[in-house]
Amino acid sequence: MPRLEPARPRRIRAGGCRLLVLAALLSASACATTGPNVAGAAVVTASSSETAAGQTPDRAVDGMVGGDPTNPTTAWVSRTTDGSWLELRWPTPQTIDHVRLHDLPSDQDGITAALLTFDDRSAVRVGALPNDGAGLTVRFAPRTTATLRFSVEQTVPGTAHAGLAEIEVYTTDRSTAPATTAGPACPRGSVVDVLAHADDDLLFMSLELQAALEAGQCLRTIILTAGDAGLGPEYWREREAGWKAGVSELAQVPDQWTSTEVDLAGGSVTLETLRADPRVTVYFVRLPDGNLDGSGFPAHGSTSLAQLWDGDVDAVSTVDGTSTYSRSDLVEVLTALVDDAAATEVNTLDPRRSPTDHSDHRSSALFARAALDEVTARPQVTGFRGYPIAEEPSNVGGSALSRKRTAFWAYAAHDDLTCGSAQACEGKPESAWLTREYRVPQ
Repeated sequence: MPRLEPARPRRIRAGGCRLLVLAALLSASACATTGPNVAGAAVVTASSSETAAGQTPDRAVDGMVGGDPTNPTTAWVSRTTDGSWLELRWPTPQTIDHVRLHDLPSDQDGITAALLTFDDRSAVRVGALPNDGAGLTVRFAPRTTATLRFSVEQTVPGTAHAGLAEIEVYTTDRSTAPATTAGPACPRGSVVDVLAHADDDLLFMSLELQAALEAGQCLRTIILTAGDAGLGPEYWREREAGWKAGVSELAQVPDQWTSTEVDLAGGSVTLETLRADPRVTVYFVRLPDGNLDGSGFPAHGSTSLAQLWDGDVDAVSTVDGTSTYSRSDLVEVLTALVDDAAATEVNTLDPRRSPTDHSDHRSSALFARAALDEVTARPQVTGFRGYPIAEEPSNVGGSALSRKRTAFWAYAAHDDLTCGSAQACEGKPESAWLTREYRVPQ
């Protein structure tokens, strides 16, 4: 019988070091104790799979975290349920201390018990996986192993097929990480965009986004809120997918990304890297949507970035429940991310108060600018106006407008609360925003 060890809690918190951030990108230090996701470097096999449907074992390490309901081939699906297994094998042993498991998104079936087994036959029991694809982090004492087997022990009654949308495996020893995890060089400059919502750059700073991609600059985007509008994970996860689709469209590369969990001051953040161009990355912080006026939504305790900035609340938790940030935590996180990027340019939204703009736009800009006061370098900083530009003259046209629209339509295919074509947007604010971009006066 394998030796069993209970999983440790999934809560992540920085200790005595200033910040745990980007172990895959920073040089080794006492603080960089969490390595990258090495699942993609493994050879993956399984007890069985729905090969004809394209739901093969390698799909469980394709970077499509949470699965894609519109493309079922982004997940591994077994032909059976209890007793199914998926095994990862690396060419050299990896020292790992946690995994993140994403079940197939479904309201009708799911995995309720599983087992992780290592080379030495020790094992860790796993409880029920969230059935919305959100993921479960399982922590354990560090193991050095060349194989990791995930075995399904129990499923919801009536489940027809077991499977995983994604499995992520994290190392503790950075020296065992694949060489491809090193951050790319940025000889043409590094741009950091700090946004409130997943469509902000596509609507309000698309020309800058296009210019950065065309120039071959490194592009790091930090999206502070989930933009959830008080709705559930199905909505905000689609908005994240929409951002990736829109940027992939602008970059003219396949919409394929690799996902990693990164330890930060208040918890963990999801980092996504564009596979065809690793210079393009995004961090989804997932703080709650603050609502237009900063009052928030009851679904997440009616809290907001504006309240955090103004000191009305001491801390705000993310919508996925993984992290909690104080005002100083969030400034520290942004400072570290801008510093790590060696940013030469930083773009934000409008820090000025406006009754017709979204509260998150102003608050995200204020947090970004507070962080910029602490960064080592002094990048060029530009603010971009939000909703109020609808009242200004149109100033975007030609091929730039065509590209802007095409990218936004790619995003909008994932957002049921916006319009996804010129005809559908006619008479709506999106139509005006698409034909305008204005910088904040210096």
